[in-house]
Amino acid sequence: MILLLGCNLLTEQDRIDRLGVVDEPEIAALELSGQLTVPQSRVWEVPDSVATVGLVHFSFGGTEDGEFVTIGEPLALGEVEDLALGASRPYRLDVPLVPPDEDFVDWDGSEIERGATYMIGSWFDDGDGLPGDEDVFVGGATDQYLIYPAGEFSTDLFPDGEAWYFVTFEVVDGRSRLRDVYTVEDDFLVYDHDANMLPHMGGAQVQSFIVEPDSPDDARVTLFDSDLIGSVWVDGDDPPWKPTHGEATVGADGRATIAPLGRPEDEQLRTDVGGEDTTASGVRAVAYMAVAYDDANGNGLFDTDRGALETVYATSYTTDAGARLLVYYEAIGFESAFLVPYGFDFGWNLVAPDDGVQEWGNPIVLDDQGL
Repeated sequence: MILLLGCNLLTEQDRIDRLGVVDEPEIAALELSGQLTVPQSRVWEVPDSVATVGLVHFSFGGTEDGEFVTIGEPLALGEVEDLALGASRPYRLDVPLVPPDEDFVDWDGSEIERGATYMIGSWFDDGDGLPGDEDVFVGGATDQYLIYPAGEFSTDLFPDGEAWYFVTFEVVDGRSRLRDVYTVEDDFLVYDHDANMLPHMGGAQVQSFIVEPDSPDDARVTLFDSDLIGSVWVDGDDPPWKPTHGEATVGADGRATIAPLGRPEDEQLRTDVGGEDTTASGVRAVAYMAVAYDDANGNGLFDTDRGALETVYATSYTTDAGARLLVYYEAIGFESAFLVPYGFDFGWNLVAPDDGVQEWGNPIVLDDQGL
């Protein structure tokens, strides 16, 4: 290297003779930067303008609790400010050059002895700096990870041996497949993600219904918790929580609209839905069937007090048009982010029990089949 000093040419050797050998500064951390994007259609409102962003440790493999993925503590934390619908905002994290020993997991049956894996995630924190079921989850990028392999290798996927790598995946025919592996060079990495764990509006912000049987004068439509049908409808028990969500009057044309559906009440969202425990999946939910009933007392509510039950004359569950349930999913852990690449979504979903998630758009048909 030659430097121009005044009018004299200074060679590299002259610089060393004058200044001595100057060591390059040691790099203390891997700089990770990115942007968090909140799609316009994702939520009704963002609960805060500042979210916590973390490089969250996770590991695959079954556990005694039947968990497919285990979430650990974040390796690095930062913040993203001024969140707004339809906008992207930057964040930056300083990541250790080598993960701590406790983050490494044995990769049995793999071509690599052990490793540490991380995903970028964001959440509205309750103050403890850790993602938990009291937080509101914003987004998690589970189709791309940051990996640090270690130990013995029998693969050429990781040419630099023990180092940071950025890997991407894709889902093909319902199975996750490795797409690319990138060496993290120059101790700098761009790692973006979307707010894919906030509830979406989709077609459920306004949902319309068609009631096929002739309706009584006081006909109304509501959503009824499908888990309470047996105990409340059949056994006449008082419900342990409010069994309904949303109310609408059925018009002379047999149509009704609930707008907006909004978020169910806290007591309605549970981790035991349809006989399945969803805790290990990081989700709480509630599943409703739409019912049309005769509001005989004219109070505009589906009454269940003291065992009283309104007269139901049509439902969305046993119909010639095909059964439909309205299911609301909410994240309580980053475990649920690993469902997103397979088509899972948070918020309201229209589900056909025999055919899975359906497209929004058409009115839901209610008829009297099976009643």
